[in-house]
Amino acid sequence: MSNSKNSQKKLLKNASWLFGGKSASGIFTAIQTIIVARMLGVSDYGLLTLVIAYISVLNMFFDLKVWETATKYIGTYLEKGEPDKTRSMIKLSYTLDIGSGIAAFIIAVLSAKLISTYIRVKNVAGVMITAKLPPFAKPGQKIDVLLSSLGDAKSL
Repeated sequence: MSNSKNSQKKLLKNASWLFGGKSASGIFTAIQTIIVARMLGVSDYGLLTLVIAYISVLNMFFDLKVWETATKYIGTYLEKGEPDKTRSMIKLSYTLDIGSGIAAFIIAVLSAKLISTYIRVKNVAGVMITAKLPPFAKPGQKIDVLLSSLGDAKSL
């Protein structure tokens, strides 16, 4: 029984560390986004967002999720006491992960010129509307609204 309580304490402690780390990471990411957006301005930040979206799409196609398979088989091989298979699985995982990363990088570099022509389309704009809503707003109350646009459209 003592071993079970000890395991639960460890689990709770580690889960709280994980939650704290994820929360801090989210907060720092939000702060970083605000600072970068302020420094770049609307159009350059929009361009950065498009580049990040393009890389994310490439990542979806080239991420083989090797860690999922590796986690299953490495744990199984370790449990069975098969160190050679464990090392082979680790080597295969790293090789596939690095190979797919290199392939994605090469495609990103080779297609950058082609993609850049589509990013600069004429007479197109992305529009973002943000509003500052006070905590206890009432229907009909005036609020501050900001209209931001990205692109070179002749009219919105």
